[in-house]
Amino acid sequence: MKIPESLSTPPARAGKGCGPRGERMERGMLRLLVLESLLETPKHGYEIIKTIEGRAGGQYAPSPGVIYPTLQLLEDEGNVHTPPNAERRIYEITISGRAEVELHREKTSGFWARFETPPIPEGAKREVGFLTDELEAFGRTIWTGLADEIERGDKEAIRRLRLVVQECHERVRSALAEV
Repeated sequence: MKIPESLSTPPARAGKGCGPRGERMERGMLRLLVLESLLETPKHGYEIIKTIEGRAGGQYAPSPGVIYPTLQLLEDEGNVHTPPNAERRIYEITISGRAEVELHREKTSGFWARFETPPIPEGAKREVGFLTDELEAFGRTIWTGLADEIERGDKEAIRRLRLVVQECHERVRSALAEV
């Protein structure tokens, strides 16, 4: 049985937030991140998305559906402009846009702090690597089995699998609480 593409890997991140744990983005934060991404050089929309995604270590990437309306808002506010005669629509930050970034520097620093991970001590790197590999294999096992059960429409088997995963999750939480 071929695994449906949408089920071949687990979702990239749980929740609809914008942090490693699915936190919600503060109102107005995206416009600040877009402005900040334009500080060094003008960019087109896709480059802005990739800049933000790169800075977030791949844990958050705004969709084109939110980037382009945000860029339009920033242009309406006078915080960005598009140079005339550009081959592609390139956005450039204005003086007022730079002032906006500086005014809210502490807020954006707090946002980016969500994505910082402490360095792994040298002695733990091997175990962390093993754990990462095991978690990926565990996810593949679950999603592969789940795809079969979904194809068969076996709600009871899907429910049993969910309960096993919940039990495993609880055991991990208990083990972490003991540490």
